[in-house]
Amino acid sequence: MDHFINIPVDHSGLIPDPRLAAIVTEAMSAPFEFTDIFIYSHGWWTTATDAMADYSRFSVEFLKTVSSISPTVITAGPKSSFGIGVHWPSTLSENTHEILNLFEPLTFYQMEKRSDDVGFNAVFALLMLMYQTRQNATQMRNFRLTLLGHSFGCRVVCKAVQRLFRELMKPTTNMDFRDFVASTPINVVLLQAAFADTDLQRDENYGDIIKLPQLRMLVTRSDLDLALKNLFPLAEHINFLSLRPGSRRAIGWAGPSAESRSEWNACELSLLPGYTPTQSFILDSESRMLVCDLTPIHRVSNFPSSPLKGHHSDIFLPEIYKLIAKFAFDNVADDKSCI
Repeated sequence: MDHFINIPVDHSGLIPDPRLAAIVTEAMSAPFEFTDIFIYSHGWWTTATDAMADYSRFSVEFLKTVSSISPTVITAGPKSSFGIGVHWPSTLSENTHEILNLFEPLTFYQMEKRSDDVGFNAVFALLMLMYQTRQNATQMRNFRLTLLGHSFGCRVVCKAVQRLFRELMKPTTNMDFRDFVASTPINVVLLQAAFADTDLQRDENYGDIIKLPQLRMLVTRSDLDLALKNLFPLAEHINFLSLRPGSRRAIGWAGPSAESRSEWNACELSLLPGYTPTQSFILDSESRMLVCDLTPIHRVSNFPSSPLKGHHSDIFLPEIYKLIAKFAFDNVADDKSCI
């Protein structure tokens, strides 16, 4: 990662410090003009300290992995990159010793909605700022966008892209700007996503994402993600607003619904220990989604899992870094830039 910054967001999804917008604008302008932009979002129950540590670890280890893979295997690796880690208040208190945090398990519904707010407001605003800055630049160079979310962070990135599409389709949106955004390659990486397996279907919570023609998606799942297998449906019983308490299945455990897989023409992959990408494409030319089962590498992982969470946060693995790199930087989408 050539440059990396953290952006704090408040509980309503707003960016309190306007100076950060100026930094992002500068990063999207000459002389930088990065070829690759990364946006990271953590999940529930993550303090600012934990978020900074996780983002730093993931970005360093990921880019180290990318640089170690032959250019004949990854044909379009990043030339210059800019990363943004979004920290949103996903705990009742940043003080891990405060008694208030004993009530953290009861905040599932609150944090679920907050993660959507963060995507709808803050991350969407960042996307618009980056696109508008680059489009208005003298040379109007395009870039490749990779959004990575973990757990509730997957809601953050999906909500941002969902709103981006809806804004583009408004009659008042400039056609040149719409075409510019539509021509941007977008990779969405959902690591153990904490939302329903039906949410990517058309007309569901994030159903418009598929309509962005240059967007492809990597979705991971695991049988050993006990947080999503057991606690996700249990939390619905606490949510008195739910129409079907306890009936939802998390996509990070069950994988996308059959209807979602069909709409995206999904490919399937079981990630084995020692996975090393080859020169073969990881996605079929007609597919826009890769569903990857992490169960095999979780079975042999040394990650300190717990009886409650299992391997929900077991994402800092070399096989996963290689998978993301092959997915994001090898296959180049066909030109389907009209929406």
